[in-house]
Amino acid sequence: MNIKEHLQLVPKLPGCYQMKNEKGEIIYVGKAKNLQNRLRSYFTGSHDAKTTRMIQDIATFEYIVTSSELEAFLLELNFIKEYRPKYNILLMDDKTYPYICITGEEHPRLVITRDINHWLAKKGNCSDRIRMPKRRGTSWKCSTKSIRFANV
Repeated sequence: MNIKEHLQLVPKLPGCYQMKNEKGEIIYVGKAKNLQNRLRSYFTGSHDAKTTRMIQDIATFEYIVTSSELEAFLLELNFIKEYRPKYNILLMDDKTYPYICITGEEHPRLVITRDINHWLAKKGNCSDRIRMPKRRGTSWKCSTKSIRFANV
């Protein structure tokens, strides 16, 4: 099946996609709130030099439908960390994963951060008692407040 035929099968749903070269290597990972529109945009119109070069290297693509844009974002981050695609320039270094923090305030807030210690010090929430989580869903109690972290 060629790329144009493959594009017609892509749903108009959020998800994550992987562009592959002729060797089957993942050369780019991306996310979209509408997979069909996003993937079609690569193969129509004009692009900058980097994108044009990447498109020349694409032999096929795969996609994964997700239940939300946030899930697609998290999946993209994990794929970039795992496969280190040639054309993804962000998150290729040793930056940490982003963390989702739910504050223990009366009206909890969702905060996305890469530097938990800075965020905790800024808010004054028991930073000396909290350690970086090793797996998803870990939570710690700080006096009467609870702060939960999810490594994504």
